Amino acid sequence: MKKIKLDSYEKSILKDFEAGKFKPVKNKTSLLKEHSLIAKQTLKKDKRINIRISSKDLQILQNKSSQSRFTIPNFNFKFNK
Repeated sequence: MKKIKLDSYEKSILKDFEAGKFKPVKNKTSLLKEHSLIAKQTLKKDKRINIRISSKDLQILQNKSSQSRFTIPNFNFKFNK
């Protein structure tokens, strides 16, 4: 079995769990439904925004994103000249 590396916060949670400091929740089903709905609403992308930046700034952002693990989606950019 692959051993997972935990940070200090995760280790403290595991330690408390193994010590029996966590207690079962009475209304587990309703809480799961509530939190599931909250998560879906949080991740829902239902709004659009328009941002105007210079082509130079866009190029800088794209260069930085290519060097990191984050990427900028390939949108249809419209440049006003």
